[in-house]
Amino acid sequence: MPVSYGKDSTSCFARWGDQGHKYYYKCGSALSRSRAKAKAVDQGKAIGEFGYKDQVLKVFSFIFTNEKISFDYNETLTKSDIQEKALEYIRTGADVYIISANSNKEKMLGLAEKLGIIESRVYATGSNKAKVEKIIELKISKHYDNNPDVISELGSIGELV
Repeated sequence: MPVSYGKDSTSCFARWGDQGHKYYYKCGSALSRSRAKAKAVDQGKAIGEFGYKDQVLKVFSFIFTNEKISFDYNETLTKSDIQEKALEYIRTGADVYIISANSNKEKMLGLAEKLGIIESRVYATGSNKAKVEKIIELKISKHYDNNPDVISELGSIGELV
């Protein structure tokens, strides 16, 4: 079964076959499309299309629980080890967001594209209070942040980095 491509109200996407998980990418970006395609191929491997059945539980636990993971930008996602953590979540099918107290999202978009996070999942909220509200509104499963006050407000879904 091949990788298929499409576009919906969210963005352009690649997926395994015609019913696989949608891996969104920035329309018109060859790098972003390539990353989405690689994720779709990995999904095909995970479901046994290429004999890689050992990954099924790991991949589908994320897909079927609709896990949403978010990262603060400054002093969090700007760190290489945290970027690796974000990429691992992306590879396993989680929806990954950048939610920051920055007031301008433009400076975050370069890193978002590098990691394969679509622009519609990048939020510059302008304050920590608004950031916490956005995390709750989006029903984020886990949020990584360097601010202990934000983590305290989020309770069990917050993780201090």
